[in-house]
Amino acid sequence: MEEILVVIGFLSIAGAKKIRSNQKHKEMDDCLDRVEGLGDFLELRVIVREVKLREQYLEEKSSLPKKIGLSMEQTVRRTSLGMLINQKRSYL
Repeated sequence: MEEILVVIGFLSIAGAKKIRSNQKHKEMDDCLDRVEGLGDFLELRVIVREVKLREQYLEEKSSLPKKIGLSMEQTVRRTSLGMLINQKRSYL
């Protein structure tokens, strides 16, 4: 895959090494990531196939961090790759 991207002109500028553990609960995907150089993260994704269930699952997604002792202030809405790039820029 990487060779195809290089041939069509893409250039790799950074990479993120991570170990991921996936779980599925109803319509929610839970991903536990250990990202080299950043630490541990919990990613929650909701994929709703029925629009009428959207609000229910979004509410459930929002309440999960509180149930495990986290607050919204501890959340990030950036990719691990984006955080690594920002981290490298701050060292320059």
